[in-house]
Amino acid sequence: MTVARVPADVSFHGEDGDGHRPPLQSLTADYLTGAKSIPVPTKRRKPKGFISVKGAKEHNLHAIDVEFPLGVLACVTGVSGSGKSTLVHDVLYGNLLAAKNLSTEEAPGALKKLLGAHKIEQVVMVDQSPLSRTPRS
Repeated sequence: MTVARVPADVSFHGEDGDGHRPPLQSLTADYLTGAKSIPVPTKRRKPKGFISVKGAKEHNLHAIDVEFPLGVLACVTGVSGSGKSTLVHDVLYGNLLAAKNLSTEEAPGALKKLLGAHKIEQVVMVDQSPLSRTPRS
């Protein structure tokens, strides 16, 4: 097995049968190597408000305050084990359901205060769980 290095620290593990590195001829490789890029917009959308979580304290979260912008795409990122799922699923989602008097299987994550729940009409959790199991999955 060969390990090849290309620009932008893109690694390739494997061989093409001849022991040579295969050519990087893909759309993904073009973006990873910087041959193609998407420009940052000059004007960004402004949030239409916020939902504020105050004093979230569940698992790895230690009394943190967070604001989630509304009306824009927002991402929660962090290293493994930093509490991303706990924050979004247990604290935010669970407490939004409770604020809407919707049933939950588990108690929502601990927090001091949730502000702005009235700005949300519907609460839906979208995750990576499969919709159903098939023989091909």
